[in-house]
Amino acid sequence: MTPHRNTPPSRSTALALPWRKAQRNHFRLLPHVGAVILGHACCPMAYAEGDDWNLDRVQVHEAHRRGKTGAGARIGIIDTGLFANDPAFTGRIDPRSANFGDGDAGAYQAVDRQETHGSMVAAIAAAGGRNGDVRGVAPGAAILHLRALEVGGEDRGWEGPTARAIRHAADVGAHVINGSYGPLSISEKYLVDLSTGQRIANKNYFEQSGQYLFLNPVTGRPDEDDFAAIDHAAAKDVLMVFSAGNEYGDQPRASRHPTGNALLPLIARANHGSGVYRFIDLDEYAVNGIDMEDVQRESDMALMDGADPRLARVDYAHLKRTIIAVVATDRDNHIASYSNRCGDAWQWCIAAPGGDVEPGPEDTKEIAAAGDKGGGDTAYIDARNGGKGKTGPLGFRTVGPNGRRLVQAVGTSGAAPHVAGAAAIVRAEFPFLTAGQAQEVILTTADNRGHLGDRGIYGHGLLDVDRASRGPGEFGAEGYDRLFDLDTKGDDGTFSNDIKGTGGLVKRGAGRLALSGANTYSGATVVAGGTLHVSGSIAASDVSVQRGAWLTGTGVVGNTVSNGIVAPGGSVAPGESVAPDGSVTPEGSGAPNDGGAPDASGARRAGVGGRGVASATTRAATGASLSVAGHFIQLPQGVIRSTVAGDGTLARLVVAGKAEIRGGTLQVAGITTAALGKPLTLIDARQGVTGNFERVQSDSLFASLTSFAQGRRLQVAVGLDPRGFGIVARNANQRSVGKAVDPLPASNPVFERLFNTYDANAARGSLIRLAGDIHPSVTGMLAEQQAQTRATLLGQARSAGDGTRGMAGAAGTVNTVRTVMTVSTPGMPGTPGMPGTAGTAGANGKNGDVRVWGEYLNSRGNLSSDGNASGLRRRSDGVIFGADTAVSANSVSMSNSASSANSDSSASLAPTRLGGAVSFGSTTAHTRGLGAGQKADISSVSLSGYGSTQAGAVHLRYGASLGSSEVKTRRHTGFGTAKARYKAGTAQIFGEAGLPFSMPFSFGDATVEPYVGAACDRARTQGFKESGADAASLSGKRSTQGNISSSLGVRANYAWDLGRRGRVSVHAQLGWLHAYGNITPATRMRLTDSAAFTTQGLPRNRDALLVSAATTWNFSRRGAIDLAYGGAFGGRARDHTVRATAGWRF
Repeated sequence: MTPHRNTPPSRSTALALPWRKAQRNHFRLLPHVGAVILGHACCPMAYAEGDDWNLDRVQVHEAHRRGKTGAGARIGIIDTGLFANDPAFTGRIDPRSANFGDGDAGAYQAVDRQETHGSMVAAIAAAGGRNGDVRGVAPGAAILHLRALEVGGEDRGWEGPTARAIRHAADVGAHVINGSYGPLSISEKYLVDLSTGQRIANKNYFEQSGQYLFLNPVTGRPDEDDFAAIDHAAAKDVLMVFSAGNEYGDQPRASRHPTGNALLPLIARANHGSGVYRFIDLDEYAVNGIDMEDVQRESDMALMDGADPRLARVDYAHLKRTIIAVVATDRDNHIASYSNRCGDAWQWCIAAPGGDVEPGPEDTKEIAAAGDKGGGDTAYIDARNGGKGKTGPLGFRTVGPNGRRLVQAVGTSGAAPHVAGAAAIVRAEFPFLTAGQAQEVILTTADNRGHLGDRGIYGHGLLDVDRASRGPGEFGAEGYDRLFDLDTKGDDGTFSNDIKGTGGLVKRGAGRLALSGANTYSGATVVAGGTLHVSGSIAASDVSVQRGAWLTGTGVVGNTVSNGIVAPGGSVAPGESVAPDGSVTPEGSGAPNDGGAPDASGARRAGVGGRGVASATTRAATGASLSVAGHFIQLPQGVIRSTVAGDGTLARLVVAGKAEIRGGTLQVAGITTAALGKPLTLIDARQGVTGNFERVQSDSLFASLTSFAQGRRLQVAVGLDPRGFGIVARNANQRSVGKAVDPLPASNPVFERLFNTYDANAARGSLIRLAGDIHPSVTGMLAEQQAQTRATLLGQARSAGDGTRGMAGAAGTVNTVRTVMTVSTPGMPGTPGMPGTAGTAGANGKNGDVRVWGEYLNSRGNLSSDGNASGLRRRSDGVIFGADTAVSANSVSMSNSASSANSDSSASLAPTRLGGAVSFGSTTAHTRGLGAGQKADISSVSLSGYGSTQAGAVHLRYGASLGSSEVKTRRHTGFGTAKARYKAGTAQIFGEAGLPFSMPFSFGDATVEPYVGAACDRARTQGFKESGADAASLSGKRSTQGNISSSLGVRANYAWDLGRRGRVSVHAQLGWLHAYGNITPATRMRLTDSAAFTTQGLPRNRDALLVSAATTWNFSRRGAIDLAYGGAFGGRARDHTVRATAGWRF
């Protein structure tokens, strides 16, 4: 322990002089402890085995093997400087380290190669131990180095360097402070002759009866400026460790107790007259002019009486829970010859290795090496008998000056950082513990066997780092509260020691505390918040679980009364939240199941509301149990939470006494089909079960639970909810297929998969995939897609017979060929009533004239879900070829604007033209959204007829089509890929009537045509049977879908004659389309073993706005180019089509 000077507060010269003389003795150097005796630089691996015996004595290696290194904790080391560049401290020095000497201004001096004491203390506490180097007790902790000893600092105001260092450490977040310093004895046996450096006897030596303290007559407080700073650190919840002192050789009576800061909690009104410490009356020294150096016996000291009223305000007993005093032991775990004892401070005192310097074969050694980097032969040098001794050292390996590695005795200065390192491990392992609780953990886990049980010498015993890292060793130990009352504050921790004592435990706050030891403490256990998990035993403790708190585990508890949540064998499943009423509501589930009333037998059935317990993600092979070594009582607000194991058994309570259920809630998690139809035991009480639950809840979406008492057991029966799988349904398709699955046996794979699904969204997704809505959607899509063919044929009829748009052919044109190439943006393929593309056939013709044309069709579209069937993404490609001819003529004369640019001619108009067409196409459709994973491929061929007739001023266009398709579907069901192949047929008939009228302008001609149209389409699919998905394969009956639709709108055409450059015309249309009747397709289907059910497909738009625009350039008598856009805007579809057309007349 390094001596240090407590500089006095400002006062008059009369008071200052005797103080400084009295303090002078505190500067006498220790004769052998705290100074480097021998040492030389060496390779760390050159040390003999056993040089780290100190770590073995306090079980450090065991703690390190279990990963307990203090990582995350910060140790404040208040000492001399240290060699920060030493490898032992690489990356370990906290940046908030600081100096507190004169002129330092708080700046940290990083390198001080000559420092010994600070390097030694820091290394014992937290050296890194890389590559076999010196390892500290807490090698993972950060070192907050505070250079405050031997710095020559004077007091600033009322505080000296160490006091300022203590405050700084507390303010920057130190978890532990180590102080390996303190005052020397007032009277020492030996002094050092400053002229010769030799030890000489002190002629004024006398034996002190106790420790001496100075009372400041101005403040009425002890003149130890650290005391106020220690109070400050205690308020910041810092645990402080101080060395007890090395004065036993000089003052054996006074050193029966610690000295300096380690003594502080003993300074209390109740102890002022005990003789353990005495206050020196500085007033008397000042008045009588006494020189303390002249005092030769204690009777000459100006000592205050313990009843002196000036001491009434002096009391530091409140600090006994935040300070640990440390005495030193030797290699044999006996008290070191120099060390102070614990004495009356035993309640906060402990022993740790410090080595010894009693005469013996060897008390220190050096390793002779060739250079600072080590190497060469080793030689042990005895410090006391000329190097003749060769046996094991009384000291242990430490860091010395200039980075040297020494084996030496280190006194209580080296004993204290063992405890500080242990404190860092405890505070890192259990961050929720207060400083006082961390102190209790360290002291109650000390080894007090044999001679170590003498608390007057060793206090609580010898430090045991491994046991301390595993939590408390005793509850209600002497000097401590009866209840170990902790708040885990959201953190988790495990107390794995076998905790004894007459006290008990209170667990508060969020977070999980586990008790895994064979505990024998007999006080109460109160679970007031968070989770207490018992995997060991607390059989001797009565347990109380308060509302909202959890008791879980597979161990043994004592008599238990629960108003909270008891979960045998388990813990809270991820994603759950505990409601104020104790119900558990998972994300994605419905409202908590409130349960129902007891039936006539007293059984309690689960209600049919939404479920209230989320599924556990893992499942035990067999049901675990929590044992109660006494009686169990559940109060009305209590909850029992159990989990079904893989073998279908419940995690249960095994009660040695009787079980009484006074209502409350039962929650069962992990229910599967394995639990259906058989009673599951929840409570097995040797003396019987009485009562039942008020509510029964389950994490299962589809289970119905009933609880009932029968003899010594309380059991739970599990069945399918009366509402079946439709309980999660949100639309007709889900309800339909769910109802079909309800009667299936539990062994059916579809039933089992659905029943064992815990997420409602996942269950709904399964129901959608089982429903197979791709099949009715195909039927509806085949009916609706005929509009594409209809639009093309009506456009050809207008182009061939009306003359309202397109390039007019010359009279007598025969065998005209029209080729159309179309490019479409995503949208509905083919917009009814879209302006036709330019054609090469004229409006005029003779009977028998033939026009031949062809068109390539491509479209893409997205159809959103209606909330029942899945949305669709579809793509179509196809070609259509046709020909038409005039079948009658009229004598109407009209100008042929395309026959010549400079002349007009008269020709016969064919008022009726008839034609036919054949088309080939393919369509691919994918489902989107929750029902994704379904696909249909459709190959189609159709035959059509069309025509146009002019009846006076009215233009009539009409047609009909018959088609045949082959449908291939694939569905990902979760049970395999279901595949089907079947035929389908389509038919439609359509027509429209327009009344065009011309609006001549000076620079061109305009034609406006109001029109009205009607169509009837129909599609029919054959029955089918899927394969590849076993129990999830569907078979379906044939289905039909058809609708009548009407259209109403207006078209406009405006043309300019460009002379030699031809003729340009623009076309536009605005219309409204309305569908009548049932627009939703449906198919009757069944799963492999299920009853039949109906699935609905996507409905077509009931109403749609039709918009189109086009332009045509007849660049010659034979050629024309046409560009067109068409759009249909319905409630769920936004369809867009673009066409590019080129025509040539042969």
